[in-house]
Amino acid sequence: MDQDPTADIISTPDNPFTLRQVSLVDRVAASPTLLQNPNAKLDPVTERRSYLQRQDPKYLAQLKRLDSQIGKSMRPETEAVVCIPVAGIQEARNIFKTLKLYSEQTLDSKKFELIVFVNAPESQMQSKKDAYKATVVEVKRAGKTFPRLNIRLVAATLPDEQVKIGNIRKIQTDLALIRTENAGVYKDILLLSNDADCEGLNPQYLEEYLKYFREHPDKEGAVGNLLFDPQSFTRFPAVHAKTEFVNLLDKRGFINGNVNLFGANSVMKSSIYSAIGGYPSALKTGEQEWTGKTIRSLRKAKGTLGYAGDGTVLITNNRRGLSSYLEGQGRQIPFGDTSAEAKMRALDVNQFPMFDYSNPAKVEQLKAEITQILNKVINGYEEGEHLGKNSWFYRTHLEMVGIQYTIIGDPKDIHGSRIVITDMSRFIERSRRMQESIKRGETNMATVYMDSWNQGPQLPSSTKTGESQVRQKPSEQSQVELNTSPDPRRQDKIIAAIVRGDHRLVLVDKVVVSEAERALFQKGVRDGVIGSTQYLNMIKVIRTSLAYEKDPESPVSLFAKFKEATDDARRMRRIVSYVTKGNLTSHDQITAADLAFFAKRFPTALNFEQTIPTLLLAVEQANKREDRERIRLEYVSVLDKVGMTIYGSQWVYLKQARILEQQMRQGK
Repeated sequence: MDQDPTADIISTPDNPFTLRQVSLVDRVAASPTLLQNPNAKLDPVTERRSYLQRQDPKYLAQLKRLDSQIGKSMRPETEAVVCIPVAGIQEARNIFKTLKLYSEQTLDSKKFELIVFVNAPESQMQSKKDAYKATVVEVKRAGKTFPRLNIRLVAATLPDEQVKIGNIRKIQTDLALIRTENAGVYKDILLLSNDADCEGLNPQYLEEYLKYFREHPDKEGAVGNLLFDPQSFTRFPAVHAKTEFVNLLDKRGFINGNVNLFGANSVMKSSIYSAIGGYPSALKTGEQEWTGKTIRSLRKAKGTLGYAGDGTVLITNNRRGLSSYLEGQGRQIPFGDTSAEAKMRALDVNQFPMFDYSNPAKVEQLKAEITQILNKVINGYEEGEHLGKNSWFYRTHLEMVGIQYTIIGDPKDIHGSRIVITDMSRFIERSRRMQESIKRGETNMATVYMDSWNQGPQLPSSTKTGESQVRQKPSEQSQVELNTSPDPRRQDKIIAAIVRGDHRLVLVDKVVVSEAERALFQKGVRDGVIGSTQYLNMIKVIRTSLAYEKDPESPVSLFAKFKEATDDARRMRRIVSYVTKGNLTSHDQITAADLAFFAKRFPTALNFEQTIPTLLLAVEQANKREDRERIRLEYVSVLDKVGMTIYGSQWVYLKQARILEQQMRQGK
């Protein structure tokens, strides 16, 4: 590579230089340590330095020039670096919102930084300079608006032939390593891969990742809970059904150990990134998938990759899938198709109206479309899995989406049978809740999405709109077992606490609620304004059973209830075993400390309620198919007892809130 004549000119994001690789490569050099011993324990400092020494000196000089744009060293407390590549001429509309979501993280801001790499093709900088500048302005605005957020803005143009996602990811991840080295950080920092078009983020997102690696020190990489934008789902429900169903099937594979990494929500330790040789710069697409496969290949095992848990929720923009859907393509728009990607990024989903569920004809058309899509998806899986279309694998995950089906023909005959939707009322109700939440002004799509799961029992719906009557099977009920009678005294306190905005009213002996307050509460429930978020704030003021223990780290009295010699107590221990040890079989080995960990993992009754579907699914999988319905019924009751034992009055009030919801929706 010839000497860059502009190398001595000070570069800033407003005046970016062209970062030019000598050449792009399809293959990279792995660490000698890993090549010689697939089971080697990697030292992060040794691997980082070895990796940087394997890079071209001229490339490293350009990275240092890029780092000079930041003007600040990495904090010594840093534990994670979030790498966000930003297409400079296309992402001005999205990047501020993404950074705002990170400003809401509960993790101490000193422990992470965000490397925001604004890049653009060299040939387009003159004709689209204003678009590029607008993106930089938005990043700087975020820095001023959220001063505690460690935004590390860097920018460069790239030769057109080097605008490859592998190259872009490599540049900013290598920059993270250089910053780590220069700061003298010796820990194995986490390198997170995100995108610029994030639509929602769990406030505990980063904390959940850090906790996962603390609890699983053997893991070197992990995938998070990637979900897609409800804005597109509320307008194109067929896209919702397909995307969510496929996501749930993939997540089950992740939980079972078949982990694939992906760019929008995954993480690697710096040691393993360095050891595998970083990203091949010539990759046009699938850079994270490549790293996952390479880690498994060099380690000769798949166990070093994991699923970081449902708490690592990140909602990404669904514009790639939506654009493909609108264009009638059977596959997603590939990365590197410049023309298609420019059109995709210009797509504004808000120009489309929300789906009208009050139109019976449209609902029937939607049902037919979703039926066709699901048949295609399941047929595709059956080509490789041969589970049978009646398998719990498909049925359980579609029920989570909110859809039930029957099968015409032999379930084992892939192309000679087909599924027919028998009930999609829960799916429609969830979609409506998303619509209502967005209309109320909720901007964090993670909240919109998760709230759609946290609904109470379903109301009977009119078959005129294509929604069948709800059949109260165990899989369709509220996540709380409503095996108790309404308690008017507690229900009045709930109404008063929510309507008056004073959550401590649930602690008083009695309140008097007016008819106007009751009517206001009923309207709030029916409109979707009152729900889990309000209940969470309310029950937080109620102490759990753990708060009454002499030693919360070893709750002996509480643990004694789990150690009783009864079948239900044994089943309760199995639930604790699954959460703390990852299996249902270590129930006789759990300790009081395990119970304390369980209670901290789910600090409120609502947190516990939200994980019940996952726990029930784990129990079902552990049993023979013919026994699953019976076992599920048993464990619905057992989980109710777990909730009552650990959360006490919190659980009681949450159950009364769910009963109250049901009454209000039915006009009682």
